[in-house]
Amino acid sequence: MAERDRAYQSFRNANPPLLSPVLDQGRTSLCWSIPPTRQLEALLRLYHPRFPQDGTLSVQELINLVPVVRPRDCGAISDLETATTYLLSPGLVFESLCRLTFVLNQRRQYRYPPQRWRATYTRVYDIDHDADGRGDMVEEMILQEFAVGPVSVAICALSSYFAWDGQGVFVPNHDDDMDRGDFHVVLVTGSGVNANGIPFLEIQESYGESCGVDDGFFRLAMGYSMFRMCIIMRVL
Repeated sequence: MAERDRAYQSFRNANPPLLSPVLDQGRTSLCWSIPPTRQLEALLRLYHPRFPQDGTLSVQELINLVPVVRPRDCGAISDLETATTYLLSPGLVFESLCRLTFVLNQRRQYRYPPQRWRATYTRVYDIDHDADGRGDMVEEMILQEFAVGPVSVAICALSSYFAWDGQGVFVPNHDDDMDRGDFHVVLVTGSGVNANGIPFLEIQESYGESCGVDDGFFRLAMGYSMFRMCIIMRVL
């Protein structure tokens, strides 16, 4: 029997449900489009009185709005920052109006102007804001934003992470290159301390529910400079 966490809180346990199902980006490099869309959607469910609890925003609409973003490595921080500006204006439509295909440069014509849902404020907070560049302040900002809702973050795209089976809490290897500049964007959905005293952030991945051992959710250790940025977002 697995040992119990010393502390754990997650939006996975929200009632009514707050998180949409895990998506599968396949072999595309469009991870930058999923977490910001899901973050906006979750915040609208939490704080906007007119947003339907079962409303799902279109990830494809964000991909369509940012046709110039084609990150080969799932996106530099500057690419993600560009994408988040479109959550302010023009905003996103419902998934029912723009189905997910992961096709770039897809143009969608609407017969009537659709209802759009927007953020009122977005900001990318990255590791350059840290005085020592270790990522401590990024992690602190993530925890502050987690008090508001799920948080989009960019993590180091480490080969050891992608080879990991998802058991327990991921801790980077000593030989991992934390400064190579490749990033992967995920959604922080929980935080805690495991039975061994390791503080972690729980993330929702974008490789389907069959990825890993927890239906597409993973735990990443804090304190190893793996978290490189987060998106601060408000809807009211």
